[in-house]
Amino acid sequence: MVGGIRGSAVINLGKIWGSQVLNEVKPTGPSVTGLSTPVFGRYAPMFLYAVRSFSTPSNGSVESDKILRIRHQKQSDYATRRATGSSGKIMKFPLGFGDSGAGGLIFMLQASKSLYNNLIEKTAKYNIEFSFVHLGDAHNAPYGPRDAEDIQNKTKHFLTHLAHEEGCQSLTIACNTASTTVDSSMNEWIKETLPGLDIIPILKPTAQHLYNKARLVSNGAGKLETHVGVLSTPATTLSQQFPKLLAKIHAKQYGEDAYTVVVNDDSRLKKWSEENTAPYRVFKGSRHIQPGSHAERRILRRIADNESNHPVQFIHTHAPANWVSIMEGKIEGDLVDEVKIEMKRFLNQASATLMGRISVVGLCCTHYPFIDHVIKESLWEAGLTATETVAQGAVVAETVINPAIDCLIQSGVVAERKTPLFVSGVKPIGMKSLTTADDSNPGDLASFENVQKVSALIDPQMTKQVVFERIRPLHF
Repeated sequence: MVGGIRGSAVINLGKIWGSQVLNEVKPTGPSVTGLSTPVFGRYAPMFLYAVRSFSTPSNGSVESDKILRIRHQKQSDYATRRATGSSGKIMKFPLGFGDSGAGGLIFMLQASKSLYNNLIEKTAKYNIEFSFVHLGDAHNAPYGPRDAEDIQNKTKHFLTHLAHEEGCQSLTIACNTASTTVDSSMNEWIKETLPGLDIIPILKPTAQHLYNKARLVSNGAGKLETHVGVLSTPATTLSQQFPKLLAKIHAKQYGEDAYTVVVNDDSRLKKWSEENTAPYRVFKGSRHIQPGSHAERRILRRIADNESNHPVQFIHTHAPANWVSIMEGKIEGDLVDEVKIEMKRFLNQASATLMGRISVVGLCCTHYPFIDHVIKESLWEAGLTATETVAQGAVVAETVINPAIDCLIQSGVVAERKTPLFVSGVKPIGMKSLTTADDSNPGDLASFENVQKVSALIDPQMTKQVVFERIRPLHF
């Protein structure tokens, strides 16, 4: 049993982790469906699932005018940085990762493991130099309880800082909550304010990977089922982005009459379920319809009576309320006990027969891989010994970022070195982690210290390359 922790200041992360190190996710199966030739920059923009390039025309406000001034000042800089690689000069190519706190750093460390060898090989042969930059908006963490408009504004802040102040050539919104708020207006803002930059998607690659990993099981009545678990923040769960994506993938695979059943015990999802028709169905869990109740039997009977022979997809979603806040040192609490309590709620949403068929659980908040071992322990205690957990960093790196890097090189934008370097002679890739903090706020200072501890526990070796900096809270 892993020990618990208490306290609102700097949390003792060592008690949570002990000597355990996060296992690297090794994605299997085909790449994300729909990925066209991905190339960074304006030369051949990559196809984006959740985000394209985003804008807000000036509405006369001071904030809008300032955004536009920054845009015009920086546009020539983007073109200059893009052109250097083909002129014989070294192209600087920072990869940016933004989040509400330590989650983005966890994501970046996982992604860097999958990207590192490829980037070193490219650096040895071509006029390009890669680096990693993480920006954690700990001052405003957590994003999960905030409304969509507020989350969008916070996301604009960290994207703008990564692009304009850190010179990042690609940007990953390493936050599921922020990614779910990206809509057409946000896309326009990106296109106008961050021209020529690429926004790396994380939602659809994750959904596709979860779908590929889910195992077909028999329900004992001649029907096949798949069961996917999705753990995320309240905002991500209420957005229903993952069920929608998974349902669309399932319908594309088997046809529009293929059933997707969403299992969740949150009454706030009732309105969503009433507004959506097939192939989406929402089945309430333990707080509203008891496991084994007549209502549960009725929906299962309806599925059994369905003439379609297509497998039924069950998506079990749950939104732990306080995991991120405790990890960021924002509230007091025993993190291990909190994980155990929430996992029990998750596994009690429906009958043990249904929950026992879950074959894969997505950690769809970038903070959650930090407590992966506690989540797995809860699954094992419930008898789900064969259930896998999936973290997103390596998945996105393998299915989106690595192919995009390869296509960037193949496009001819970056020239080959006249004298290639030995791979062993390439200097280590630079890594930086920025944390927003108000020096007068003890919680912010605690979050900054926790980010460093989280990094050391996730990957001690890689952390030696990370330079940690504290910056002022972000404002336009």
